[in-house]
Amino acid sequence: MKKCPHCQQKLNPFSLSFAAFPVYFKCNGCKTRLTLKRVKAFWLTYLLYSVIILPIVVHTPFINNHNLGLPVMIAGAFVLYYFLANYLLRQENIAIYK
Repeated sequence: MKKCPHCQQKLNPFSLSFAAFPVYFKCNGCKTRLTLKRVKAFWLTYLLYSVIILPIVVHTPFINNHNLGLPVMIAGAFVLYYFLANYLLRQENIAIYK
């Protein structure tokens, strides 16, 4: 399912998040550079997160009055990333970068 095409070791979703550019990342086992074939879902989710969550955080009085903007944004990003990483790291969406 979520295995490196080179060494067949299980991929860690956080290797994708710690990459300098999220389309290219390295396998933790063999250090092979991998790439995502289809990244439209990543960029679409990032755009929707920016369009939906940022205005909610800025314009909600409860969040502003209690200084909860940053924790709400970080928690929302982690929840979104958890579901998005499972979709992006499918076997047919990972290739060895050449």
